[in-house]
Amino acid sequence: MREKILVVDDDKQVTGYLSKMLSEVAEFSVEVAETAEKALQKIQSAKFDLVLVDLKLPDMYGIQLITEIINSKPEILTVLITGHATIASAVEAMRRGASDYLTKPFDLDDIVTRLRRVLSEKK
Repeated sequence: MREKILVVDDDKQVTGYLSKMLSEVAEFSVEVAETAEKALQKIQSAKFDLVLVDLKLPDMYGIQLITEIINSKPEILTVLITGHATIASAVEAMRRGASDYLTKPFDLDDIVTRLRRVLSEKK
C-alpha cells in the first residue's frame, strides 16, 4: 500500500509541484492543504503517514502546526519545509518532534530519499 502524505503550503506552485512529483516519481498518495486549519480537518477525517508542513502558513506558524499534529495524532510523522531556513527554526522543529527539515528550493531526489528514510524508520 502506498504511503499517504499531506502537503501543507499556501504556495500553489509548491503544492502542485510536490503533489505531482511525489505521486508520480515516488508513488506516494498525496493530498494538499493551503492552511493549517484545512490540514487539521484533513488529519481528523483521513489517515496520513506523513505531513510536510511549510514554516510560514497564513493562519499558523508551521512549528505550531507540527506540535498540534503530534499532540493529536502522534503516529503521524511530520517534516518541516521552508524557504526561510535558519538553524534556530530547524532546531525548534526537531525539538517539537519533526522527523526532518527540508529547505526550498527542493532537490527532488533528496526529498524522496529523505521521506523514504523517515517513513522506513517509523516501520
